[in-house]
Amino acid sequence: MSDELARERNRRSRQRRKEGLRSWPLDLPDAATEDVIDGLIFYQRLTEAEADDPDRVAAEMGKLGQAFLLWFGKNWRELDRSPGIEILPIRVSRGPSDSER
Repeated sequence: MSDELARERNRRSRQRRKEGLRSWPLDLPDAATEDVIDGLIFYQRLTEAEADDPDRVAAEMGKLGQAFLLWFGKNWRELDRSPGIEILPIRVSRGPSDSER
C-alpha cells in the first residue's frame, strides 16, 4: 500500500512540475494560525462553523498565502529598502458570497 501511495504522490509531483507549480510544506505557530482564522472570519472568508473544519481552514489559508506570495513575488523590489521592511497596506476584499463558494 505504501508503494502505491508513494507512486501516486510522485505522479502528482511530476504533474505539478510539468504545470510549472511547486508545493511547499509550511508550519505556523498556533497564535499566528488563530490570528489568521480570526481575520478570515472578520473578512467573511470563513464562518464561525467553518473555522472548526480543518480542511476548510486549510483551503482558505492556502488561498490567502498563495495570493500574498504571488503579490510579494511581483512587488518585493518596490518595497522600502530602509533598515526595516515596510510592506504597503494590502487591500483585502470581502470573501465571495455563499453562492460563489
